[in-house]
Amino acid sequence: MANYRLSHLKILGFRGYSDEGDGVVFRFDRPLTVVFGRQGGGKSSTLTAISWCLFGDKIANKSNTNIQERKNWMIRHLNAKQVRVELELIDKETGGRLRITRSDTKKKGGSSFFFVTHDGERSQDEQALHELLGVNLADYMSCIHLHQEVISSLLIKEPKERKNALDRLMGLTELRELFDSVKRAKVKPILKEIDGQAEEFERLLNNKIESTRAQMIDAKMEARRRGIATLSWDGAYTLAKDIATEISSHQQGEESATLRLSSEDEDALQDFLEESKEAIRTLRQTGTGQQARSQREELSRYKVEITEFEAGMQACEDAIETLHADLGTLEATRATLRDIQEVALPALQERRRKVDLRAGIVQETKKWLQAHVNDEHLSCPVCANPTFDPVQTLQELEGWQGEMDELLAPLLREEEALQSKRQELEKHVADLSTFDKRLQVLAQQRHQALERAKEKHPHIFAHDDWRERCQRIIDKETQLAPQDVDVWEQTLYDLEDRREQLAWMCNILPLRSRLDELLALKETDTFKRFEGVQQNAHQFVERVQGVQRAFELALTNAAQHKLEDTRETINQIYRRLGARVDFPDIEIDPQRYEVMAVSENRKEVALRILNKGDINCAALSIFLALARSQRLVHQLGFVILDDPTQCLDTPHKLKLTDVLSEMMPEKQILMATSEEDFLESIEQNLQARRIYTVKEWTQSTGPIFESRY
Repeated sequence: MANYRLSHLKILGFRGYSDEGDGVVFRFDRPLTVVFGRQGGGKSSTLTAISWCLFGDKIANKSNTNIQERKNWMIRHLNAKQVRVELELIDKETGGRLRITRSDTKKKGGSSFFFVTHDGERSQDEQALHELLGVNLADYMSCIHLHQEVISSLLIKEPKERKNALDRLMGLTELRELFDSVKRAKVKPILKEIDGQAEEFERLLNNKIESTRAQMIDAKMEARRRGIATLSWDGAYTLAKDIATEISSHQQGEESATLRLSSEDEDALQDFLEESKEAIRTLRQTGTGQQARSQREELSRYKVEITEFEAGMQACEDAIETLHADLGTLEATRATLRDIQEVALPALQERRRKVDLRAGIVQETKKWLQAHVNDEHLSCPVCANPTFDPVQTLQELEGWQGEMDELLAPLLREEEALQSKRQELEKHVADLSTFDKRLQVLAQQRHQALERAKEKHPHIFAHDDWRERCQRIIDKETQLAPQDVDVWEQTLYDLEDRREQLAWMCNILPLRSRLDELLALKETDTFKRFEGVQQNAHQFVERVQGVQRAFELALTNAAQHKLEDTRETINQIYRRLGARVDFPDIEIDPQRYEVMAVSENRKEVALRILNKGDINCAALSIFLALARSQRLVHQLGFVILDDPTQCLDTPHKLKLTDVLSEMMPEKQILMATSEEDFLESIEQNLQARRIYTVKEWTQSTGPIFESRY
C-alpha cells in the first residue's frame, strides 16, 4: 500500500500569488511544515493550491467542500493571465515520485491537467489519479485537508453533515452511499399505494354490490305495488306480446300488423319499446272520433281567431267614432290645428310683442328719469326743452304703464287658451292616427286569417255566411257519441300504462345478472393476477428491508470496529487537550453518530456540555486519532491543518504541540497559522520542522516568504 508524502509545491498566479517570474516554490523536507503570517497573507491559499492541483475548480464550490468561504471563490489572481500549480508527491515506502500539474488561462479552452507516474507514464485522466490515491474530494476535505469549518462540522453542524464527516474520516463513505441508495428506494410508499388501490377497488366493488342488492329489494316491492306477479324476463316477453297483439287489433290499412316482438332478448325488447311508443302515438292521431274532434277544434280555432280580430277592429272603430264626436274628424282637426299654429297664434304673439316693446321703452325712460330727477338744470333729452319737468313726466309714464298692463293681461290669457287648444288638438290627432293604424293592422290580420281558413276549408270560409256554416259543423260533430271517444281514450291510456310497466321491467331485470357479474369479479383471472402482484410487492418490500437491515448492520459494525480501534487514542488526545474533570473522555456513538461527553457513570451529547474551546479540542482529537488509524483506505501519508487552534488558549496550544510531536513519525504535517504563541510553542518543542513566514504581500507581487528550519 502506497504512502505518498508531499515533496515540493510550485505556485504561479493562484489566488493571491502573482504570475510573474518562475513562481513560488515550497519544499517539504521535514515531517512538519508551517506556513505562518497575518490573516490575508496567502497562508490558506498555499494549502488550497494543493487541493486545486488534485481536484480542480471543484474546490471553489461550497457544496463540494462544505466550507462557507468557498462560495463564489476566485481561483486566478485578479491581474494574472495564467494560473499554474505543480505538485510532487513521493512514496515513502518505494521512493517513487508522482508529479501532478494543473494550469488555466483566461483564454477559452486554456485549462490543462496531467500527471506523470514514477515509471514516466503520462495521463490526463483525473479519475485515474483519484483512484491511484484512493481518495475523492469529499474524503480529502474531511480526512486530509482539515479546514476550521470542517472541524466544526464534526460536532456543531446538522446530524446529516456530522454523519457524512465521520463516514469520510473512517473510510465508510462508499458503504454509506450504498446504504443510503437502498434506503432511498421508495418501496414502502409504492407498496402503500398498491395496497390503497386494492382497498379502494374492493371498497367500490362492495359498495356497488350492496347498492345493486338494495335496488333489487326495492324493485321487488315496487313490482308488488304494480301488481306484477312474476318479475322475470318471461313475464316481460309475455307482456310485450300482449301489447303488440292489442295495438295490431286497432291498426287499419297500411299500419295493420306491423308491430311485433322480433325475438326474446333484451335488445329486441328495447326496439319494441320504441316501436310501440310510435304506434300508440299514431293510434291517438287516427283512431275513433279523432278526425271529427280534430276538425271541430280546428274550425273553432279559426273562428275564434277571426272573431278576435273583428272584435279588435270594432273597438278601434268605436274609439274613432267617440273622438269624432268630441272634436271632429281627423281632417277637420288637422285644419283647425293648422289655423291655430299658422294664423291665430302668430297674430296674437305679434300684438303682444308690440305691447311688450312699448312697455319696455316706458320702463327704460322711467329708469333714466329716476336717475336724473334731482338735476337742477335738466333739459328734455328728446327736444332739449329747458322747461322740461321730470317729475310730471314720470307721473305720466306711470299712467301709461298701467294702461299697457291692462292691454297685456287679456292677450296672455288668450295666448294660454290657444296653446291649450293646440295641445288638445295635437293629442286628438295622435289618438286618431293610432287607432286608424291599429284598425288597418287588425284588418290585415283578419284578412290573412280568413285566407288561411279559406285555403283549408273553402266550402265554409269562402261564403259570406261562413260563421253560420262553421257553427253548424261544430254543433254536428259535438253531437257524436262522446262515450265512444272516452272508451277509445281509456284504451290508449291503458296501452301506455302497460308499455311504461314493460319499460320499468326492462330497467330492473338486468340487476340480477349485473349482481352476478359483480360477485364473479373476484374470481376472474385479472383479479387473481392483481392479488399476485400485491403479494409479490409485499415480498419484495420485505427483501428490500432485509437488505437495508444488512447494510445498516454492516455499516454499524464497520464503524464500531474502527471506533474501537481509535477509542483509546481519541481519549488520550482529548484528555491532553481538554483536561476536563467532570467529563474527561469523549466517544462516538456508532448507532446515533453523535459525539458524547463521557464521565465515569454518565454520557451526554457533547454539544450540550462542552464549551466552544472544548468542542474544538474534541473535534481535533477525533480527526487526529482517526487520521493516525491504520484502517484508513487512502494512499496519502500527510495531513493539512488550516488554522487548527481557533478558540484555543495558550495552554491548549502547547498541548496540541505535544500531540503533533507524537504524530509526526506517522504522518507528514502541513499546517498554516497566524498565531504567534502557537508558532513559538512549535519552535521551542518541535525540531523536525520547516517554517515559511510571510514577510510581505502586495497585490502585484503576491506573498513573499522567508524560509527557516
